Amino acid sequence: MFYNASGSRGADAVVISGVAGHFPDTDSVAHFGEQLFNKVELVSSEERRWKKFGTENPRRAGTLNNLNKFDASFFGIDYREAHVMNPASRLLLERCYEALIDAGTARAPTNTSEVPSKWFPS
Repeated sequence: MFYNASGSRGADAVVISGVAGHFPDTDSVAHFGEQLFNKVELVSSEERRWKKFGTENPRRAGTLNNLNKFDASFFGIDYREAHVMNPASRLLLERCYEALIDAGTARAPTNTSEVPSKWFPS
């Protein structure tokens, strides 16, 4: 039986049980929260991605960490296919798995050979 915010019974209840995200210069949702509470500037004017050719490029940008790290074998994807995959698809796979672990519905890997090291630092 589901109850809505007012306490009455309803069938359209929503439960958020797992959270994952990838934010500028952070490694997890918890790290992002820490950075926000500590008022850390997450955007910079570094030229890590684009060289400044004109005014069409942003002067400041937030960049994501570890974009080039993806464990294709963990997801059962051939490394050649992973190399030509859209990076957004790789990020989506990683964040979905992290959300399932956070929700407790997926088995968390038990040894270091089962998980990319950037997810669970020792």
